[in-house]
Amino acid sequence: MKKKNICICLTIALTLFPAIISAQAPTDYELSEIIINKTENQLEVKLVINPISNYESFTLFNPNRLVIDLLQVNSYTCEPEIEINFSGVQRVRTAKNQPDVTRIVFDLEENIPSYSIEEKEDGIFIYFKIEPSIEEKKEEKPETGLDKKEKKEKQEAEKPAGKVEETPSRPEIKKVMEKERLASNRKLGISINSGLYFPHDADFQDLYGSNMFSLGGGLSFLYPLSPKEDLGIALDFNYVAAKGSTSYTDEEIKFSMMPLSLTIFYSPHFGKFSPFAGIGGDYYNYKEEYPETFAITETTGSLLGYNLLLGTHLQIIKSIAVKVYFKLHMAKKTENDIKTNLSGNEYGISLIYFFSL
Repeated sequence: MKKKNICICLTIALTLFPAIISAQAPTDYELSEIIINKTENQLEVKLVINPISNYESFTLFNPNRLVIDLLQVNSYTCEPEIEINFSGVQRVRTAKNQPDVTRIVFDLEENIPSYSIEEKEDGIFIYFKIEPSIEEKKEEKPETGLDKKEKKEKQEAEKPAGKVEETPSRPEIKKVMEKERLASNRKLGISINSGLYFPHDADFQDLYGSNMFSLGGGLSFLYPLSPKEDLGIALDFNYVAAKGSTSYTDEEIKFSMMPLSLTIFYSPHFGKFSPFAGIGGDYYNYKEEYPETFAITETTGSLLGYNLLLGTHLQIIKSIAVKVYFKLHMAKKTENDIKTNLSGNEYGISLIYFFSL
């Protein structure tokens, strides 16, 4: 019976895995050209992408750089490096960051220019502009009413239309961009779980054996604390069942339980591996069925417990991971002089599909 359950679990996992992988098949996105346009007041850079794709942007320091990740863009035919040396931008470099991500890096001067990013139908536009220094502002001659009017009209004419992402030009950029990048890395995962449950109670082992097969699912929420660590919450439910026989009459008895676990865990990142450790609470519903010759045919109940969790995530592709884990369950109670002990060790493996929030 245990071998049959394991075969059923493996068949379900192997059936779902190709379907999930095929759903992730990338569309052909291409960065075909980077167009540089220099004006008196600003630098305009146009990224020609076919078809248009989503992007993420952030700023790095020492040395100063603006990074734009073009998501789903799996190829490019533009020049890998273009010298600019204008409006606070030294050069722009292009390279593949991941199989489905093309990275654009703007090398900036020490005096970081202010910039804005705008997504249009024919591409993504980045505008750079150096703010005048205090000395330059002092040397400027006083503006007349006519000068102010002309300046305002010129600024309105140069202002990009549509929704624009504005970014400050001073050190606060780092804090703002880091916050936005972390927020974009929040994930929700849906998992299929299978494993073995090893009960601690010796009397239970005499009746049902040393282990029971478990099958279930779960939800995981990952909140990034930094680019290299997450705080997670996992809600898991399993169905655990076993058959045994009475000690004296050797009649068949059945046991089943459904533990529901809510666990908080911490997870640092080391490349594709993300180990984790956590603690949480358990709620058990259980049922034991007896032969017809018994005075009662079944016993049901519930109890609370807690768990300790250890394991690791292995990232297969961007949205799919495998989780291998160990969970120590502690769940005991005494009611009407009857002791119930469902404590045990759980060893499991999960296939998780992650959504970005």
